[in-house]
Amino acid sequence: MREYRKFLARFALYDKSGICKFLEKKAANGWLLVEMGVMFWKFKRIEPQKLKFSIVYFKNASEYDPKLTESQLRFQEYCEYGGWEFAASRGEILVYYSENENAVPIETDAVVEVKSVHSVMWRSWLLPYMLLTFSQGLRLYSYLGRFVQDPVTSLLTGCVTLIVIEVVSILFCFSEAIEYIVWYVRAKRLAKLNGTFLSTKNHSNIKAMFLLIIMLVILSASSFLSENSSDIIILLLVMLFVTVVIFFRQRTITFLKRFNAPKAINYLVTISVIVACVFAFSKIITEKISWQSNYNIENFMTDEEFRAAAPLEVSDFIQGEIDVTISLIEEHKSESAFQFRAEQSANSLTSDEKYTLAYTVFDIKIPFVRRVCVNSWFERFFVFDNSLDRTGVSLDRISHREIVADVWLADEAYVLCVDGQAINRYLLCYGNKIVELIPSWTLTAEQVKVVAETFGK
Repeated sequence: MREYRKFLARFALYDKSGICKFLEKKAANGWLLVEMGVMFWKFKRIEPQKLKFSIVYFKNASEYDPKLTESQLRFQEYCEYGGWEFAASRGEILVYYSENENAVPIETDAVVEVKSVHSVMWRSWLLPYMLLTFSQGLRLYSYLGRFVQDPVTSLLTGCVTLIVIEVVSILFCFSEAIEYIVWYVRAKRLAKLNGTFLSTKNHSNIKAMFLLIIMLVILSASSFLSENSSDIIILLLVMLFVTVVIFFRQRTITFLKRFNAPKAINYLVTISVIVACVFAFSKIITEKISWQSNYNIENFMTDEEFRAAAPLEVSDFIQGEIDVTISLIEEHKSESAFQFRAEQSANSLTSDEKYTLAYTVFDIKIPFVRRVCVNSWFERFFVFDNSLDRTGVSLDRISHREIVADVWLADEAYVLCVDGQAINRYLLCYGNKIVELIPSWTLTAEQVKVVAETFGK
């Protein structure tokens, strides 16, 4: 039979009641704690028995210490005198057990006990969650700003999915911090009023699992709807990376402790290992993202393939003999939008006339953001995507003007202007579909009708 076994034990560090109940249950099943990892705790087989456990918080202790400090050893002697045996430790947390159910508690002053818990939890629990909430809040602000400024690209690149995930993550971190603060305030008041320690109760395990399930559901739905699994693959890689970092970190600390490496050396080596893991993971993610691009570009298509994909061609406008060259077909799919871009050029065989036609079709699948997308187009897409700033036209000379939409069979129609003069760049809105049309020549009434019949069906 196995003499040692590891069990998953993810508790809030201040959850003394939860940890003690967990250890008592394991002892009743014949397992005694001997080592505390980050997520998995190591137990050794014993005769099933009823043990009483106690958690002590030692402010100046560190998991990088090669062995118990002198003050901890003195404290351990005091505990052994009271009938408590040392089981395991993890940094500031010391775990003791006793076979005597009526053993005198190690800490008898509830006020001091609450204070010792808070002195450790402030920097190792509350502060990290507050910093995580703040950093995730900054990322959320960045995503929201990106969406407001550039909603079309945000929809196409899955920014909305990231916004939802950030909101869920912020709620998790914020709830963890608030849950501890509420417990601390109540525990401090109760300790002063009647000298009793308020039992702890934390649901980190449930909330963490709930958060993970939500993230997987969101990314799975996004991947299914957009036919792109890169987001969920990246999440799985991140989960694997976190697991690997935790494993190597714990192994490094344990390995150096066996050789009695000084605390500073242990800390520096462990940090170096983590940095190396982060660097290696960044390289993997970068290659993964570049390998699984969201774009599908075909530069070599037959005429039949092009006509099947592109609903509008130069030959639909120009009569006579022309030689059409396919420049680019580009698609970009997501759960909230679809982009189709076609470019082509044509030479007249009977004259020196040259024609170019480019158009982008956006199918916005979220109706209420269409107006945001149209407004953003004027400020960003309708200008920058056409590279007017690279042709010597300053952006302060560019404007747009609404034109009659009925002739285009559109809900709305706009033309781009330079110094108040219209140029051949149009923005057409058909329901949730937005079309940017860029012909190199001035469209006639008949050619406008061709566009209307193509997109206004």
